Parts: sequence; C-alpha cells; structure tokens
Amino acid sequence: MNDSLDKAFIRIHGEGRNVKGGTWHWTLKDQSGKTVLTQKGEIVDDSFEGDEIVLDNPSLWYPHDHGTPYLYTSTIELRNPSGMVIDTKTQKTGFKRVRLVMNTGGTWYGTTSFPVTRLAPPAQFEVNGLRIFVKGTNWVNPEIFPGIITRERYAELIDLAIGLNFNIFRVWGGGIINKESFFELCDERGILVWQDFPLACNHYPDDAHYLKILRQEATSIIKRLRKHASLALWCGGNELFQGWGMTDQSLPLRLLNSLCFELNPTIPFNVTSPVTGMGHGHYLFKYFDGTEVFENMNKARFTAYAEFGMPGMSPVEVLEKIIPSAELFPPRDNAAWRAHHAFGAWEGVTWLCPDIIESYFGKAPDLETLVQQSQLLQSQGYKAIYEEARRQKPFCAMALNWCYNEPWPAAANNSIIVYPSIKKPAYDAIAASCRPVLVSARFSKFQWKEGEEFFADIFVLNDTFKEIPSLNITVKLKPAQGEEVIMQWESPVSASNTNVPGPTAQFRLPSWENTDRFDVILDVENHPEYSSSYTLLYIR
Repeated sequence: MNDSLDKAFIRIHGEGRNVKGGTWHWTLKDQSGKTVLTQKGEIVDDSFEGDEIVLDNPSLWYPHDHGTPYLYTSTIELRNPSGMVIDTKTQKTGFKRVRLVMNTGGTWYGTTSFPVTRLAPPAQFEVNGLRIFVKGTNWVNPEIFPGIITRERYAELIDLAIGLNFNIFRVWGGGIINKESFFELCDERGILVWQDFPLACNHYPDDAHYLKILRQEATSIIKRLRKHASLALWCGGNELFQGWGMTDQSLPLRLLNSLCFELNPTIPFNVTSPVTGMGHGHYLFKYFDGTEVFENMNKARFTAYAEFGMPGMSPVEVLEKIIPSAELFPPRDNAAWRAHHAFGAWEGVTWLCPDIIESYFGKAPDLETLVQQSQLLQSQGYKAIYEEARRQKPFCAMALNWCYNEPWPAAANNSIIVYPSIKKPAYDAIAASCRPVLVSARFSKFQWKEGEEFFADIFVLNDTFKEIPSLNITVKLKPAQGEEVIMQWESPVSASNTNVPGPTAQFRLPSWENTDRFDVILDVENHPEYSSSYTLLYIR
C-alpha cells in the first residue's frame, strides 16, 4: 500500500515441481464477482514471478470493529504447453497497511530528566492510518491433538471472540502454527493476528545446526502466512528475555528479524514479548504481597498489557465430569484436582486459589457457592484490568489476557472459555468491558466497610472514530435491598477515539442489612448500551 492508501502493489509468485514450460494465468475479483485485475506469464523454471501490478483505489481490509474486512478473490491457473489447465489455486486476499508506531505520550523510558535511556519500543497498532486500541487474548491450541482441529472448531471459538468485542489474537509461541482455516476465518471475521514464531521460555542456541533448522522452518511459516489479510505482527517468541539468557543480539532472533524483513517487510516485527515498556502479568486477583488487582493496575503504566490473567473455576457441571464425585467437595490437592490444574499449576495454590477466595468470603459451605465466589473474582478482576488498560489510552494501546481457551477441561485456570467452548461468567463481564463505547468506573479496592467513604472515578471510554455526544450519567449503589443515587454527571463531548475522565463519585456507606455485596451501576440516559455495572463486597 502507498501512504495515501489508494494503490495496492501486487506481485504474483509461485513455486512448484514439473511445471516448467507452461503458463500461469491470474485473476483478481472483487466481492461482486467483477474481475478487477489480470496477469499471465510463462513458466521457464519450477518457479515464476510476475511484474508488479497496481490496483487503484482498493477496498481496504479493516478489523471488524473499525470497518469491513473486505476480501477479494484471487485465482491462479497453471496450464501446460497445450493450454490445458493442470492446477488451480483460489484464495481470499485483502489489502491493508499495518504499522507498529510509537504510543502517544511516550517519553524517555522511566524518566523525564537527564540522564535518559532508550524510549519504550512502539506498541501502538496503526491500521490503514487509524491508531486503534487492540483488545484481545492469547490463543492456545484448541485441542491436545492438532490433527483433529477442524474449520468448524476454529469457527466456533473465533465467533465467540467476536462476541467478546475482541479484535486481535496473539498466537502464543508455545503453541502450534495454526492450520490455514484459522487464518482464513480471521481474514473473514476481521480479527488481527499477532503470530509468535514457535519459540517460548527457553534459551535457543547460536550454533549453526540450529540456525539452519530455524531458517528452514521460519521461511516456510512466513511464506505460508504472509498472504493473509489478518496478519498484523511477527514476534520472535514468548518471554525469551525472562531469565533464559537470550537478548536481542541472540542469533536466532536476529535471523528471524532478517527473514521477516526479506520475505514480508510490510508486517512489523517484535523480537519477543514482553519487551521494555510492555507488561506481562499479574495472574491473580490478590498478589503475593497482599495487594489487589485494582490497586496494582491503577498504578501501573505500560504501553501494552500483552498478558494478564485472572483465575476462575469451571462450572459445576464441568467439574462433575472430570473430578470423582467423592472428591468434589471440599477440593483437595490430590491427583484429580491437581491433574486438572486446580493445584500445582503455577506459583502457590494456583489456579484454584482457595486462600484468596476464603480471605474474602470465608469457608464455602458447598461446591456451588465456591464456584460462584471464584467466578465472581474472575469476572470483576478481568473487568478491572481491561477497563484500566483502556483508561490509560493513549499511552497504553493494548490489552490481551492469558488465556482465551484451553485444549482440555481444567478445574480452574485463567481461561475465558472452558473446553470445548463453554463460557465462564467472565465472558459476559469482559464483553461488557470491551464494548467500543462505555462508561467506566475505577475502584481502589474490592471490599468496603460500613461507614467507610466509598469513592470511584468515572470515565467515558471511546474507541470508535466518531464523536460521542454529551451523556447524562447517574451513579447508583444497589445493595440487596434499596438503591442509593450518589452522583449525576453530564459528560462533555468525547472526541473521536478519545476518552473523557470525569468526576469522582463519593458516598459514606450506610448500614445495610442482609447483604455482603453491592452493585455499582452507571446508568446512561437514553443510551443503555453504554451503561455499566460492577459488584463489590460489603462488610459491617
């Protein structure tokens, strides 16, 4: 694409065996079926390449939440010397320009005065000239055995991600390179793809034998995926700088960067994730030092949150299928619960986190209550992170949780979707937090006491490229019985792709009976689609 986005530059390249001596014929059709370009040529070797050809005023491919993921149909025929068609390849293709640019408000990293150090690297996606906030998730293998993954399996998970208002998948370096149908569906649905090379959490050597293998594998990956409109970022791999001994001078990473530049220079490259200024973690509602997700996210300042997690238990009906009935309650660190990642999965007693749940609710009387408590923490924790990342726009430009799905049913983990495609309650909470426009509340903590001064900062979040008019917003607290109106605010106009910080709602909490929680409701007059609600704990 040129800078004015009114010309797409196309070059046809093909490789094969036993095709020498024939001809190739290529056509490009728009969505109405009209042929917009053609080209042909002779095959003098087992590969061929056409001259650069220009498509004027192409319809552009956009992520689904910012436009139409417009796709053309590309067809190439191979013909033998007598003119007979011996092979045909048809595929969808789209035209976009994607860049990774400096985040707005970026300064010398960690300081504003001398001595200074490097800038935080760019982490802002710009698609067709639009600087967009990317909201999404880390995709993992949807099956233990990749061979059984079907297009239909991919489709159900990708469609669920659209329902979450996600616009990007990070395909994590510890997983596979997905099948063509995954990328085809992302092209069609308008989901950006950040593709890690299959390197993760390790020290990959500089020796010549390994580099030869890596070159062969990476070349194949790039050539296969570069045609997809959804491809938005190449990344060397997952957490390669986290104590494994690799740096951006490691030869495997220099090789990957050079291959991407040589074979696919229009797609940006990151050496690994995270890099300076980009955050991974945390993965708990209450951290090991006793502080909560609210406090820590509110004081964090990163250009991107490429991984963060919030554990929650699977629904009771799933647990009943994977845990022996005699061991269902109370959960114990035994073979069944451990095998399904409730215990011993990461640091401490993760991912069940019974100590954290009990610190808020006391001992649960039954499995149903325990699951509900765990799922409440996951829902409110994920809302806190996604919305706070958005509130930090434009300095922050990305929020991707770890992780989206799982390849088999777990008892508890950070996933939003339980295998095979069962929504946790966090699904609806995250979908609400990732709406293009919403009114949002920032809290300092989860649990509040009778007589305490409650406060919440109110914002209008706007990720659309349209102006949002002034809104009449009412802030309410709703315990088990009754309702308290604590503030009304007429927000100013929100400019295109711009958040509006508002006032702080304050209210001394009264004595409420027969309740251990209350909802914070942000009602938007005449625009219920922008309204929000949160659940917090209350103690007398």
